[in-house]
Amino acid sequence: MMRGGDMGKNLLVDLRPLRDAPAFARVWKGNTIQGLGTQAAVVAITLMVFERTGSSLAVGLIGLCVAIPTIVLAPLGGLLADRSDRRRLTRMTAAAQTLVALGFMAQALIPNVWLGAAYLLVALQAAIGALAVPARRTLLRTIVPPTLLPAAIILTLLSGNLGMILGPALGGLLLSVGMAWACFGLQLVGSVAVLIAAVRLPAIPGSSAPGSTGFGGIAEGAVFVARHRVLRGVFLADLSLTMLALPIALLPALNAERFGADPLIFGLLSAAPAIGAALLGLGSGALGRLRWRGPALLITTALFGGLMVGVALSGYWWITLILLGLGGILDAVSISLAQIIVQEETPDSLRGRVGALEHMVGMGGPQLGATRAGLFGNWWGAGIGIAAGGICAIVAAAALGANRTGLRGYRAAASTDADESR
Repeated sequence: MMRGGDMGKNLLVDLRPLRDAPAFARVWKGNTIQGLGTQAAVVAITLMVFERTGSSLAVGLIGLCVAIPTIVLAPLGGLLADRSDRRRLTRMTAAAQTLVALGFMAQALIPNVWLGAAYLLVALQAAIGALAVPARRTLLRTIVPPTLLPAAIILTLLSGNLGMILGPALGGLLLSVGMAWACFGLQLVGSVAVLIAAVRLPAIPGSSAPGSTGFGGIAEGAVFVARHRVLRGVFLADLSLTMLALPIALLPALNAERFGADPLIFGLLSAAPAIGAALLGLGSGALGRLRWRGPALLITTALFGGLMVGVALSGYWWITLILLGLGGILDAVSISLAQIIVQEETPDSLRGRVGALEHMVGMGGPQLGATRAGLFGNWWGAGIGIAAGGICAIVAAAALGANRTGLRGYRAAASTDADESR
């Protein structure tokens, strides 16, 4: 019988990968510092471009500088991760990111620097990230024992969520005291930490399995996912949530329609999903031990849609805030389960290319979802637009659940479960 203290301990985030996998601990710490710095730098770049131009379009071009290199180069990054020495690729991209961070630092210190330099550095950073992410996603299966893999994935997501919450706040604080350069300095420190962790990685060769090169090799990952019923369901469930139900693009209109365009309320509503995701990470111990991961992913997607219908119906800002925070928790659960299933079901020979596809969906899904939300909101108003997206997500989850051989029947093998002893 489990005692109350043991039960509470098992519900907390599982820190064993940081204790028992030294290589993972070094990578995690470097990525956490780099994530904080990168998010602080995003705030600094955004403000700098707006102050120099006074144009929202100029600010919007920053997103274009991120999207185009990511979409174009991520498939190539996946192929490189599967066909080359992954440690060497990780080291090279980490070194390149450090050089870009130095460039950001320099442009912050040089008065009246050419504005195009900021766009160029953003595009370079996105291009290097597109080549780096697939290889880095393959690291976990090499540097973390199989029993700790779910916990390591959740810790990685927690690191990203902490960066999303604390990075912008830290950036705003540094900018308020005239220390824009410090935002990029923190990014540089994180890049150096990632580089040091990469240098100390064990050998991680690419797959030795035969396969196509060129476009055929790049396409193999997408073909594998399309033919694999479970993975196909994972990607479709992810897109159902991000493209159909995410309400972020409609929050300004919702705030204006119902809460008097109060900037404080808007800030709270915008931060609520990320705060919910971070809270889930801190109490995610039981999530890594969940075995019925496929059904849980479908239920999570449907519940998220239901919460968004609640957001659409709510007339009180504090209820909307709570619902969005709960939505952030469910979104984090969905991402965690999806990444765990992908790691478990993808063979090593395709892990880089499937990881690249994950990266593209993770970057592109929310952007397409924002466009969808904007169209719905423009046609019907913010409330109906959010409700329609939530209902669509519920229908999509039900449709995916109708296939018994897909996510509905997916259960993790006993050998992949985390050891419950701490």
